[in-house]
Amino acid sequence: MNMHQNIRKDLIRTTINCNANCLFCNFAKENETDFMNPSDGDLYAMIDVLADQHVSHLVFSGGEPLVRENIFKFIKYAANKGIKKLEMQTNGLLLDKSTLGLLKKSSLNRLFISLHTNNKYIRTVI
Repeated sequence: MNMHQNIRKDLIRTTINCNANCLFCNFAKENETDFMNPSDGDLYAMIDVLADQHVSHLVFSGGEPLVRENIFKFIKYAANKGIKKLEMQTNGLLLDKSTLGLLKKSSLNRLFISLHTNNKYIRTVI
């Protein structure tokens, strides 16, 4: 029995880069020597493997996935490979009407936006 047969959800870290510098985030600091930004070819290959494993829910994460200017083509590629639930985890700082339109057009159907506080002072500090 293939141990990957039961995997239905997976996550791809599209980049280590981020447009924020949150005090609590240690992803980039802990991974700057261990994690290299994947090439376009790497991302296509990861999506191919996950589609072949019948993953039905794929999360695009980072760093901040929206700093990767061509992120939309990878979402569309995953949709074309038959992955039905396509989600992005984002800090939301780069979201505007145009970006939301591109995400929708690329077939993204779930958007997870990190909202760390509603306190203006704390928001500016983190």
